[in-house]
Amino acid sequence: MSIPQTHLIAYPFPTSGHIIPLIDLTKNLITRNINVTVLLTPSNQHLLPPNYSPLLQTLVLPSPQFPNPNQNRLIATITFMHQHHYPIILQWARVHHLPPSAIISDFFLGWTHLLARDLDVPRLVFSPSGAFALSISFSLWRDLPQNDNPDDPNSVVSFPNLPNSPFYPWW
Repeated sequence: MSIPQTHLIAYPFPTSGHIIPLIDLTKNLITRNINVTVLLTPSNQHLLPPNYSPLLQTLVLPSPQFPNPNQNRLIATITFMHQHHYPIILQWARVHHLPPSAIISDFFLGWTHLLARDLDVPRLVFSPSGAFALSISFSLWRDLPQNDNPDDPNSVVSFPNLPNSPFYPWW
């Protein structure tokens, strides 16, 4: 049996609602003989089954720190991960015996496209949300709808570029 050469980094946002769906994807990738390294923090390590497969590895990264209690927790987490995880992952990937072929990272971790660029690999965005909700979000970013009649209480918003999209009340 040949040794699998494809090696993916799976990098979830460090909450169970983001980690568990990415671990499910990881398990499917492993069944296709793909090496996967999941990046976790110590407090989330327990979500990964121990000794699941020799193709599944972990890289444990520092847990986010919140020195300012008034700081927005989401922004603080993303900022911490960028500042502290980025150099660790970059160094680890550059010396790993099987360099990563791609990075699959949570949609909250947009900065990982810089990491992928520095490693010269593609970055794939993972979202634990449903496909339709993600399509709506993407459509809102790309084609922000306009309310042509703000005084009309029955105004609706639609997403004409999404197949079978319903109409929603504007309010």
